[in-house]
Amino acid sequence: MRPIDPLPLTSSSPTVSLWLGCPSFHERRFDISAEVREDVKGQNLAFTEIAKLVGENWQLLTPSQKEPYEAQAATDKERHITELAEYKKTDSYKEYVQYLADFKAKHGVAAGE
Repeated sequence: MRPIDPLPLTSSSPTVSLWLGCPSFHERRFDISAEVREDVKGQNLAFTEIAKLVGENWQLLTPSQKEPYEAQAATDKERHITELAEYKKTDSYKEYVQYLADFKAKHGVAAGE
């Protein structure tokens, strides 16, 4: 079993900010899943079961219904790529890379895992 990297992500990390700071992510998630949550209210379903139902509902949408969400996802992806490139130029990223290398060396985790 691979050890878990204990370094916590912060809200300033581009990966985290992509999800936490992106209103459109939350909007998409709740637009699609709100109906499913209402339908299964009181059924005590596991998160994975609800996620499956949300996925099935997504598959039932027409391409024109999906288009606004997919367009926003493409915009968010481009923003994330730009933010990540900027983050990789910072001292914070360099410190993280060094920390990760040290952690892997200490715990015997092969590079690339």
